Amino acid sequence: DGTFTLAKEMSDSMRELMHVMFLVQNISPFEVCQMRRSMELSAFPMAYARRDHLDLDELKNLLDEFRYGNGLDSIRADEEMHRWLIRASGNRLMEHLFGADQFDLVGRYGGTAKGAGEHP
Repeated sequence: DGTFTLAKEMSDSMRELMHVMFLVQNISPFEVCQMRRSMELSAFPMAYARRDHLDLDELKNLLDEFRYGNGLDSIRADEEMHRWLIRASGNRLMEHLFGADQFDLVGRYGGTAKGAGEHP
């Protein structure tokens, strides 16, 4: 389907652009975390409005894994909770922008950006 192909190409292009921006140091991991946080703050009310149609058990399982899992499981669950919220918003543009693998980018190019990515 042409829509999926175009969306995938856009996500791939966004991913490549972010990699280049990191490499030439025009964007910092802190800025990526700030963008993620602002997107999530916007996504939350949208997800809340759709709460009757969401798999809240999946979110509960991720929260449990985040709280009680070993270090690597907690990290994976944390990343998945961020992705879950964006998907739950129902906003496909946010999902594609968020799908630019910013978790991988922050880890690869600068570790964590303390403070910007803290949970509200």
